[in-house]
This record gives sequence, structure tokens and C-alpha cells, in this order.
Amino acid sequence: MRETLTTIERPHRFGYTIGDIGGILKTLVTSADGTWTFEPAGTGVRITWVWDITPTARLGRAAMLVFARLWSGYARQAMDEIEGILVP
Repeated sequence: MRETLTTIERPHRFGYTIGDIGGILKTLVTSADGTWTFEPAGTGVRITWVWDITPTARLGRAAMLVFARLWSGYARQAMDEIEGILVP
């Protein structure tokens, strides 16, 4: 797959598009657009990660509920790992 940065607004936000998806995901997803935002929160930073996934026609649309649940778990794990790195 290919990830292309589409927006960079340092230090507040960046956006990207994922295309040229291969492997098993190719049967479910044609592309994904994501945005990470960073905003002050107390003495730290609140990070928000939002994505919009474009499913393939029939199979992708049918699988989106399961895919969304799996992806949300992946996203939560990624955020937990980032917090572990940034907050000793």
C-alpha cells in the first residue's frame, strides 16, 4: 500500500490517504483517509485519530462492521503504545 500525506499543519494536524492496497485488505478496502490532530490538554496533548475507509463494492460493504471493530482495536492499541512511549 502507499500512504501519501495530504495535509501538514505543524504542530496541529496532519492528514494522509492510503491507496494501492494489496493483500487480503484489497478485497475489502479501496482506500482510507486519515487525520491526526494534536491539541493542548492540561499539561499534555490530546491526540485524535480519525479515519474514513472506502470499502470495495459488495464484499467490503458487507464486512465493514467487523472490519470497523477490528480496526478500532488496532487503533486503541496504537494509541496506548504511543502513550507508553511519550509518558514515562
